[in-house]
Order: sequence, then C-alpha cells, then structure tokens
Amino acid sequence: MILTAEDLSWKVRGTRIVEDVSLEVREGETLGLIGPNGSGKSTLLKLLAGILTPSSGTVMLQDQPMMRMNRREVGQTLAFVEQQSDTFERLTVRDAVELGRTAWLSALQPWSAADDRIVAEVLRQVDMAGMEKRSWHTLSGGEKQRVHIARALAQQPKILLLDEPTNHLDIQHQLSILGLIKALPITSVIALHDLNQAMTCDRIGVMSRGSLLAVGAPAEILTPDLIRDVFGVTARFIEDTDGSRLIRFQSIQ
Repeated sequence: MILTAEDLSWKVRGTRIVEDVSLEVREGETLGLIGPNGSGKSTLLKLLAGILTPSSGTVMLQDQPMMRMNRREVGQTLAFVEQQSDTFERLTVRDAVELGRTAWLSALQPWSAADDRIVAEVLRQVDMAGMEKRSWHTLSGGEKQRVHIARALAQQPKILLLDEPTNHLDIQHQLSILGLIKALPITSVIALHDLNQAMTCDRIGVMSRGSLLAVGAPAEILTPDLIRDVFGVTARFIEDTDGSRLIRFQSIQ
C-alpha cells in the first residue's frame, strides 16, 4: 500500500471530527471519498496530506511514518489540492504553477529547462496553456481551480489528494479534470459530492460523522440502503445507453 492510515483520529476542543479511521490506499488506484457535509472528508484528506497532526493514530507514506519525514520529502511524493485555497493576487498563472516545483529545487538543483517543460505540460493538461501571463485576480473560480490542480501536478507526485476538485468548474471542465486525473499514472484520493462521479472511481470510502463506514468497489458499496441511511434520500439505479449505471435521487417523503 502506498498510503495508509492506522486508527487515525483528530479532535478540536474535545470534539472528534475524525475518529479511528483505518484506510489503505492501493498504488495506482483512484479512491473516492463520499459523505454528507460535516462527515470528515476534508479533515481526513488533510490528515493524509500531513497538513493536520493526528490526535492519535499514524499515517504511513510508502511504508514510512509521515511524522518522521520532512516537508520536502513529503512534497516530492504527495500533492494536495484544497477545496478553497488562497494565492497571492500579484502572481501570474505561471508564477502560481511554478510554486509546485519548490520541493524539487535546491542550491544544488536550481531551476532548469526541465522545470520549464513540466510547467508548460501541466498547464496544457488543465487547459490553461496560453494564459501563463494572466494575473491571479483576473481569473474565474473555475480557472483558479484548474491552476491549483496544475500546481499540484507540477510537483510530479506519486499520490494526488483532491478535496472536491470539480467545485466551481463548468460541466466541460468537470469531465475533463476527472478524466485527466483518472488517466494519470498516479494514485489519487478524491473527496466528491456527486455520487455519479464517485461511481467512476476504482473504490470508494463512505464517511459519516467522522467515521469510515465502508470501503470497496462502487457497485458493491453504493446501495439504496446505504444512500438512504447516510444521505437521507432514496436512490434508484438506471442503466445508461453505454451500459454504465447512474443514480437518480428523490427526497424521502
């Protein structure tokens, strides 16, 4: 397993936000995290990324305790895209994406043509090529989100953690970003609100009230009973023309 959580908990002012979560992330898979608002998805991602320090439990990154690794080591292996992230407004698009190379630079390894190529490629991947000189404050919410994803990709991580990456994106870019993430030869863990998007993941984990209720293949985990119990709605599965399954929802009367 490339990333592991063992009995992971986090609390604030005595209130447990994440409680005793154990999770193994397989190398190369796309793992979706689903759950209602306040279920602990974002907090769990921040614990897995090393942004928050667990109240108890351990995060293992490639069989090493993350607490024993420095930020440079973590940054060369794992990248995190927050749901909302501030960037200094005087930066250009290119400046913001170049920050993703920080973990790889040093006095002995300064910026090079290889870094230029990496930045250009990730801007192309997120459909922001040609916008390198745009100022941050002139970007739409969706454009900013794509730049944040490009910055994470510029780290060339083995693991990509994303907290609702399709927020603020139009449908075209939702599909292109999710398709891009799925096609990348890396491991990804994605918090998602859209259960139909979660159906495309290799596995999903269901969060509720800070606990991890179930982990497994979407077809096995996403049942009408679970959706009713966790999300408070009724669900009906239908088959699309291409054979894929879709979920339709209805309020419980």
